Amino acid sequence: MAYDVGKADFRITKVISTATYTENQPFSLKLIQGINITYLKLRLKMNYTTNDTTAPTAIEDGVAKLVKNLRLQYDGGAKTPIRVINLQQLNLYSQHLRQGRLANDQPPEATGETGTKYVDAVIVPSLSTDKQDPRYCIPGEVVSGVEIVGTWGNAADVWVDGANATINSATLEVTMEAGWSFGPEEEELRRALAVDDQGNVYMPLWQTRSVQWNGAYDGLGFAIELPTDVIIRKIFIVAKDSNAKRSDSVISEVAVRAADNVDVYGVLDWTVAQKQKAEELEMNPVTGCLLIDCVEDIRDRRFAIAKAGLVTTKVGKLYLRFSTTAAGSADLLFDCIRKVKILEAAKAK
Repeated sequence: MAYDVGKADFRITKVISTATYTENQPFSLKLIQGINITYLKLRLKMNYTTNDTTAPTAIEDGVAKLVKNLRLQYDGGAKTPIRVINLQQLNLYSQHLRQGRLANDQPPEATGETGTKYVDAVIVPSLSTDKQDPRYCIPGEVVSGVEIVGTWGNAADVWVDGANATINSATLEVTMEAGWSFGPEEEELRRALAVDDQGNVYMPLWQTRSVQWNGAYDGLGFAIELPTDVIIRKIFIVAKDSNAKRSDSVISEVAVRAADNVDVYGVLDWTVAQKQKAEELEMNPVTGCLLIDCVEDIRDRRFAIAKAGLVTTKVGKLYLRFSTTAAGSADLLFDCIRKVKILEAAKAK
C-alpha cells in the first residue's frame, strides 16, 4: 500500500541494540532517535546447559518468561505507549499478527545438553500491521529518549525451581527497526501521521491486566471492565488453568457486553471463536489464546467506529465476560489508541 509521505525516507535498520542477561536485573535497549517507528522485531536468545544425570522440568513458555515487564517508553519513562506482562504475552500476540510464524522455543528437558533457544516477537503500532504504515507510529522525531526497558528473570522462570539446568547467557536484541524520517518537513510529518490542528495524533496505548477466578462461573458471570477513554483495536486473551498452563478448557464462553446487557461481541463458545479467528488469520489455533479484533468483529456503530475499533467513550461501561468451568486465570492485552499531543497547534492560514 502507498502512503502519502511526501519526500520522507523509509529506513530499515537491523540489529541496532542488545541487552545482556543479568538475573533479576533491569535492562534497557536504546532505539534509533529521530525516526517515526512503524515496526520493531525482537529476538531473545538463551544459551543453556542441563544436568548430566537429572533432567530439568520445563515451565511452559519458560524461555519467553525470562523477560518480564517489557515496555516501550519515551521522555525518560514519563510516557509508556507499549507494555506487556512478559515476553510470553508479546510472543503469543505477535503469533496472531504474523500467522504463527515466529519462534517460541520451549525449555529443554533432556539431560547433558548444551544449546540455544530462541523467542521472537514484533511490535507493530499500525492497524494494518504493515511495516511502512505511518499511522499510529511512535513519533521519534518529536519525542525524545525512545527505548525498550524490562527486567530479566532467572532460571526458576524457565524450569521448575530453577533446578538441574543453568542459563549460561542470554541476550534480547532489537533485530529490526523500521520507520519514516521527515527531517525539517513538519508539514509532511503532520499530514502523514494525521496530526490534527491542535497538534494531537493517535498513538498506540497497550494496557494489560491479569485476572484470576476461583471456580466455575455460569452465564458469563465473570466480568472484567474494559479500559475507558480509548479506542480498543484488539483484545488478546491468554487463558490458563490453575497450574498456570495455557488451556482451552477453563473458559467455555466469551462475550463483550455493555452495562445494559447488550452483547457487543458474542456470545461465542471459546473453541468456536478461537477456530474462527485462526481460520481468518490463516494459522493454527494457539492453545489458550483468543484474539478479538474489535475492528473486524464488532460492527455495531453504537459502539464502534468503522476501521478504528471499539470506542469506550461513546457509551457507558463495557465488560469482557467469561463463563468458566474451573479455577484459572487470564492475561489480557488491550491494544488501544488514544490522542496524544506531540506538536504545537497549527498556525492559522
